This record gives sequence, structure tokens and C-alpha cells, in this order.
Amino acid sequence: MTDLKAILAGMEPNPDFGTGYFARSWAMRRLAPDRLEVVMEDSSHALAMVLSHDAEKLTGVEARWVRNPISSCTGAAGFLATMTGCPLTDDLQALGLQADARSHCTHMFDTLRLGIVHIARDRPDHRYDVVLPDRLEGPQPVQLFIDGALWLEITIDGDMTVLSPDWLAGAPLMRGFAKWAEGRLSTEMFERLVIIQRAAFVSQGRRIDTVRYYGAPAHLLGPPEGSCYASQPDRYADAIRNPSSRPDLTLQDMLQFGFAH
Repeated sequence: MTDLKAILAGMEPNPDFGTGYFARSWAMRRLAPDRLEVVMEDSSHALAMVLSHDAEKLTGVEARWVRNPISSCTGAAGFLATMTGCPLTDDLQALGLQADARSHCTHMFDTLRLGIVHIARDRPDHRYDVVLPDRLEGPQPVQLFIDGALWLEITIDGDMTVLSPDWLAGAPLMRGFAKWAEGRLSTEMFERLVIIQRAAFVSQGRRIDTVRYYGAPAHLLGPPEGSCYASQPDRYADAIRNPSSRPDLTLQDMLQFGFAH
């Protein structure tokens, strides 16, 4: 994953950081025995997809953006269809080997992987919410709610290393997390911590005054070139930052959409 301090260095700070919280949510809803709808939203992104399957592999992938931060993100929804045929597995780490993640939108690819695991485990409908209250300095709590109930709370430091609880202390949520998790975590616990990891990383965007970058070249705010679908060299040079942020988005307002609307 990208170095967090490098992203934040030199960026215009958000004057309201410290007064609120960041939340990222996913919802999984079975539309039919062979079709799953997955939606995801945070203050900078909103997307929806429908995954079709035959109980062994994906037979179809439909995706769409509701809000996307960079103009060059647009084609990522269609490109995700190249994952059709991917075998179903309940091991999120194994899914990371099925494609070149950097060629996809990070947020869509991660959401797809979570949907595949949901199908493979034959789970009922679920909603996941990760909440991080703003912290100007010092340790930051991170909470994972499943269907409205607190499932896990951890505390991280400024480098996104886990401080507590004790059984997770020292886990690096940035680089090295997958390797650290080998032999330590069940596949389900790894999945849930990836949900936390992705939200914690994206939450750092609240520290930046993204509004100042609307209409500006996308590379001024990142991501680094070549790190995702939108930042591939053939489409990044002319990309601009979209006015997609909803900094005051609350948990109550999130996920008020589906694939079809």
C-alpha cells in the first residue's frame, strides 16, 4: 500500500479536521440465489455492483459509480467485468492472486473481493460500518460494526500500527499486514481486518482540504502513477479531480442507493 506520510506531505490541511469522524460502509444484499448486490460508500467514493455466480465461479460482474474522485476512474466499472470467471473462495488472500490489482480501481476491486467471500460463505445480508473519530494527534480508535452491533474496536498510532487489543498489538495495517497475518489469523478475521484496514487508510483523506483541488490535475493529490486503474499513465495525464467529496456524510445518510438507482 502507498506510504501515508508521502501522500499527506505538502497537502492543504482540512480546517474542519478534528471536529467529526470518517465512516466507510458496505452492504451485501442477496437479490436471488445466484445474484448478490454489493454497495460501498465513504466521504469520497460511492459505488454499486451485482455479482452473478453458479456457486463455483463468477458468471457476471456489473458495476457502476455513484461518486468517483477522479475523472479517469470512469472506465473502472466496465473493466471490473474482466473478473468474470473468477472462482469463489472464502479466502480473501487467495483472491488477491486472481488479478493484477493495480490494473483495477482499488475500491471496486476490494469490494468485489469482499462480495466473493460473502457468496462463498453463504452468508445472510450484512452491513459493515467502520468509524474513525478525528484525532489531531495521538492514538486513534477504530470501530467495526456489523449490522449495527460493535464487532471489534482497535487502536492505531499515526503509522497505522495496531496498539490494542493485545492480541493484535504490533500488527502493521499498512505495508506488511498480509505477511504479518499469516499463521496468526483465521480467514474470517483476516477479512474483517482488511475491512478495517481499507477504511483506516482512506480516512486519512479527511485531513486534506480536497475541495481546493476540484478541477485541478489529479496527480496533485494522488494516487501515485500506476497504482490503480485511474492512475495508469495512458489515462492519468489528463485526469482531473472531481467534486465528489461529501465531508459531512453521516452513517445515517450512507448507502441510500442500490445498483439500479
